[in-house]
Amino acid sequence: MARKSRKNADVNVVATSMPAQKPMFRVGAYVRMSVEDKKQKGNSIENQQAIINAYIDEHTDLELAETYIDNGLSGQSFDRPAFSQMIADMESGKINGCITKDLSRLGRNAIDTGYYIEKFFPTKGIRYIAVTDNYDSADPKSGGVMISLKNMVNEAYALEVSRKVKATIRMNIRNGCFIGGIAPYGYFKSENDCHKLVVDPYAAGFVRTMYEMAANGQSHGSILAWLNDNDIAPPMRYIYSKGLTTENSKGAKTRWWSLRGVRDVLRNRMYCGDMIQGKKRMEGGVQVTLPQSEWTITENTHEPIVSRELFAEVQKFWDKPKIEKEPYYKGENTEDILRATVFCGDCGSQMFRKRTGDKTYSYLCTARVQYTTRACGGMRTTERLLKTAVFEQILGKGLTSLLHTHLVEDNKVPTSEVYKA
Repeated sequence: MARKSRKNADVNVVATSMPAQKPMFRVGAYVRMSVEDKKQKGNSIENQQAIINAYIDEHTDLELAETYIDNGLSGQSFDRPAFSQMIADMESGKINGCITKDLSRLGRNAIDTGYYIEKFFPTKGIRYIAVTDNYDSADPKSGGVMISLKNMVNEAYALEVSRKVKATIRMNIRNGCFIGGIAPYGYFKSENDCHKLVVDPYAAGFVRTMYEMAANGQSHGSILAWLNDNDIAPPMRYIYSKGLTTENSKGAKTRWWSLRGVRDVLRNRMYCGDMIQGKKRMEGGVQVTLPQSEWTITENTHEPIVSRELFAEVQKFWDKPKIEKEPYYKGENTEDILRATVFCGDCGSQMFRKRTGDKTYSYLCTARVQYTTRACGGMRTTERLLKTAVFEQILGKGLTSLLHTHLVEDNKVPTSEVYKA
C-alpha cells in the first residue's frame, strides 16, 4: 500500500493550532470632573486615571496613547477643550479607541452621548469602553437598552444637581452672600466664610486715593497716569501675585492699569459696603448683561472702603451732560481694510487707525493711549506705507508701484478700491 504524504496535513495542523491575534487599539483615556464632582471622592481625576490604567494593564490588546482631561467642566455640554482635542485625534487617526471610567464621564446629555456611542464612534471605527458600567463596543453582548437608560439617568442627575445649585445661588444672592470666584479689588474673601468679604488694607488704600483724586476734580486719565507712573499693579496682576488665580487667567500678566479699569473701580457701589450681584444671566447659552433695575442689591453686608458721601460725589461725573464735539475733519472716512490685523512690533499690542490729515491716515500703538507712554516706544506708521509694504510682499515691488501710479495718482480709482482689489 502506498504511503500518503502528510506534508499538507502538517501545515493545516500548524495553521489551525495558532491562536488568532487580537488587533491592537491605541486608546485615548478621557477624564472629566465637574465642580460638583469634586465633592465625590470616587470621581477625582486621580481615581479615574487609576481605574482606567488598571483596566488597560489587564487587556493586552489596549495601548494608552494619550490622556485627555477636562477639569471643572459640566458633562451637559460637549464644548470642552480636551474632548474636542480627542475627537480631532480620532479624525486624524492618532487614536482608534476611547476609554472612560463610566458613561457619565463621557457626558450627561442623553441625546449627544448616545450620538457619540451609537453613531460617531462606530462610523469612525472607534472602540469605546466605559469600565465601571461594563460597556465595551467590541463586545456584542454590551450595550442595548441599558446604555440608553443609564444615559437618561445621568442626564436627569445633572439637571437635578443644576437645579439645586441655581436655587442655592439665588438664595445666597438674596441673603447678601458673595458668590463670585474672585473678590473685587480692595477686598479678600474671608478665610472662614468664602461668602463674606474682608478689606485688603494694601489695595484698599489705592481705592480710597482714586476716589479722593476723582472727587477733587482730577480726570480719569490723570488717575490712570498716577497708577501706572507709580507701578501700582492692576487688579488681576495683583490677585495673581497673591496666588489667588493662575497665570492663564485673563489679565494676570498685564502690567498696566487701563482707563476702563479705573472707571470700573470708580463706579463700583460695593466699595460703600453694599453687595451688588445678579448683573448677568444665561439666556439660551449666552451670557446677557441685565439693566441696573434688575440687579440684586443688599446694603451694609461688609466693611466699606469709601463713605457713601464720597461715592456720591464721584458719581456726579457721570451725571454731567456730554458735550458733543464736531469732528475735526469733515466728510466720510474711508474703509479701514486692515482693521484688527496690524500689531505693534515693539510691545505686540494691536494698532489703531487714526486720521492725521485731510486724506491721510496713520496706525498708532494702542498701549500708549490705553495705559501709559511708558508701555511702548511709540510705534507708528502711515497707512500708505503700510499698504505698500503689504502689497509688495504679495505682488512684488514693480507691480505694486505700477498699480499705484496708474490707478491712484491719475485719480482713476480711489485708493480704497485699489487695495480691496
